[in-house]
This record gives sequence, structure tokens and C-alpha cells, in this order.
Amino acid sequence: ALLERVGLETGLAGRAIHEISGGQRQSVAIARAIATKPSLIVLDEAVSALDVSVRGQILELLLDLQRQERIAYLFISHDLGVIRAVAHRVVILEAGRIAESGDARAV
Repeated sequence: ALLERVGLETGLAGRAIHEISGGQRQSVAIARAIATKPSLIVLDEAVSALDVSVRGQILELLLDLQRQERIAYLFISHDLGVIRAVAHRVVILEAGRIAESGDARAV
């Protein structure tokens, strides 16, 4: 049921990790993360290694799950475009210090 919730076929469960794509791996990781019904998930560069089309699919999946499960995300990324797509608030760090923070659309 968890694999289906993240858009994967249940038959994928028996495959070795090297037999699935990067996007499928991210979906499996997301399924594992939501299995315990957390209120917060930390995503560190969760889509940085994915191609643009798969990145969009994973971001849409995360937003759908956020709406359905009321999950909060702490999303860490160097890509402000990705951050603006998923975040309400943004904190920008420079040399380990907060350089700027505020509404994602304004920062």
C-alpha cells in the first residue's frame, strides 16, 4: 500500500536497489519516510540528482502527500527554484549564518 501511495507498483518491492531508477529510489525513500506517519520530514537535496522531469514528479508527489497527510517538510537545497516550488518560508544561510529569511515568494 505504501508503494502505491507514492505512485509505484507493488511488484517493485522485490527488486534490488540497482534495478530501479533514481526517481523510483526517491519514491521508495519517501514511502519509507511516511510509513511511521511523521509530522515532519527532513529532505536534504532530495531532488538534486534527478533530471528535470523526474524532479517535477517527485516535487508534485511531496506536495500531494503534504496536503493529504498534513506533513511538514524541512527542505534543504541549493536550488532556490525548487525551494520556491515547495516552501512557504525560506531561510538562506551564508557561511553558516542566517543571511535572509521570509516568505518564499519574497526571498
